Amino acid sequence: MKTINSILFAGVLTILFNNLSYGQPAELDLLWERDVDAGTMQFTPDGSYLLTGGKNTEINCYPYTCGQVKVWDVADSALLLTVGNFSMGLTNDIDISSDGQRIFSGHGSVYCSAFSGCSRDRAGQFEFDINGSQNYSNTNPDGIIYSIALSPDNSIIAAGTGYNNSGHINIYDSQYNLLRTLSGHTSRTTSVVFTSDGQYLISGGYDGYIRVWNYNNGNIVYFRQHGTYTNGGVNLKLSISPDGQYLASTGDGYNLTVKIWRISDGALIQTLPVDALHEGGGYGFVEFTLNGIYLLNGLALYGSGGLGWYGILRFYEVSTGQLIREYIDLFGSPANGGIRAAAFSSTANNHFAYCIGQSNYSRLRLVAIDLDLVNNVIPVELISFTAEVSVKTVTLKWITASELNNSGFEIYRQKSEDKGQKSEWKRIGFVEGNRTTTETNDYSFADNDILSGKYFYRLKQIDFDGSFEYSDVVEVEINIPTAFSLSQNYPNPFNPSTRIEYSIPSDGFVSLTIHNTIGQEVSTLVNENQSAGKYSITFSAESLPSGLYFYTLQNGIYSETKKMLLLK
Repeated sequence: MKTINSILFAGVLTILFNNLSYGQPAELDLLWERDVDAGTMQFTPDGSYLLTGGKNTEINCYPYTCGQVKVWDVADSALLLTVGNFSMGLTNDIDISSDGQRIFSGHGSVYCSAFSGCSRDRAGQFEFDINGSQNYSNTNPDGIIYSIALSPDNSIIAAGTGYNNSGHINIYDSQYNLLRTLSGHTSRTTSVVFTSDGQYLISGGYDGYIRVWNYNNGNIVYFRQHGTYTNGGVNLKLSISPDGQYLASTGDGYNLTVKIWRISDGALIQTLPVDALHEGGGYGFVEFTLNGIYLLNGLALYGSGGLGWYGILRFYEVSTGQLIREYIDLFGSPANGGIRAAAFSSTANNHFAYCIGQSNYSRLRLVAIDLDLVNNVIPVELISFTAEVSVKTVTLKWITASELNNSGFEIYRQKSEDKGQKSEWKRIGFVEGNRTTTETNDYSFADNDILSGKYFYRLKQIDFDGSFEYSDVVEVEINIPTAFSLSQNYPNPFNPSTRIEYSIPSDGFVSLTIHNTIGQEVSTLVNENQSAGKYSITFSAESLPSGLYFYTLQNGIYSETKKMLLLK
């Protein structure tokens, strides 16, 4: 790995790894850094460029706040483009089209003075090309634009507003025709994200609530409360997992938490508490890594006891909630603020960018990490796949050594027909997987009421992204009896127990009884409806005296009796 000393700016950079109980020490490999304020950032889809948005520290807007959007060359940190002037307010959020050619931004802040009170400052909404050509400008929207998002097919734009309105959400088409306005959140909507299929819009706000919208008709599908200012966090920041299954949320306030929700039904999957020792509160954001295995929680915390502000980067394993890495960046202490924003490279490397600090005391850093953030390095490794037959039931059993983004297993059956022909494969069931795990997992599936014949089974393992792989095929044979039969018990003579086997060719009521030599019934072994098949049962005669006994099998009009000898 590179050493960071050769590319440091003036001053001392301290990146520490908190190694309390998280394994061997690991360091962030600093690739480059620049002095710039960035409260929001994104990589282009091809990973070539990094977009940042924040406060414009290069022009004197005092006492107001101007914003800017910058485009950086990831390879050499060259600044390729700066968009920003006196009419552009603080950049709160940015998004980029799927082809990487159009940039969307939301702006504005609140300015307060002793003479005139508080008012919104330079609210605006813009779109421009990657080369800086402006496509759209609205410098007088109906509120500060706190959040902005583009639908996956680039056809819908959502803008979350706030301050001097109700914090509603404006929904536009690609030509900025207003389609509808959603009620949004009290005071301001601080985060908007589209689901990966583009069907729903999810928002978070100042009120600490998450709302899932059908933006086509304006209805709320469901809502959940993440927290309050004193417990969990408000002014929420959201992130959707790459497979589209999960939503992560966090915010600012005291006793902060990170929560992971299942999008399909709003079920709470994980609650990850922020260190309770940071009594001064703070704020944070969340970002899923590109392979969905980890969740990054960036934090700006104000420590008790005069510690001041400092920044923390935490990586959690999504499937278990376990804290895998924790990095403390002391550049943010004591007065410069903590981690403001982060983004993961969209190419096959382990690079991510983050910003620490505030305003003129901010650093944008591109770093590498030893965790695999992109590649699927934990395959679904199948150790064994077997089949067991019991009468007319086939029980399939399989074991995995590890799993990555495993949605589950479809079970397929094929029957051997006459003259060596085989039927088509038929899907007969599904068993849910364990997403991502390095632990061994046991699975089973029962295929019931199978008729006589030879059968083949296989598994289709499916990832959340739709990719799949078939297992090897296992073969079983079901032999349904064609006639009633009662076998001689074994062993015979016996003491004190023996086994009795019998076969029935059709479903029906079955009784198996034991009698002594004078016709008295001394035991009833079976007295129930049974399916066609072969059966075996153990008879224990511990309480009976030595002698000759008779056992009788009855099924409808069929009856058969055999002798057995107990010798003690």
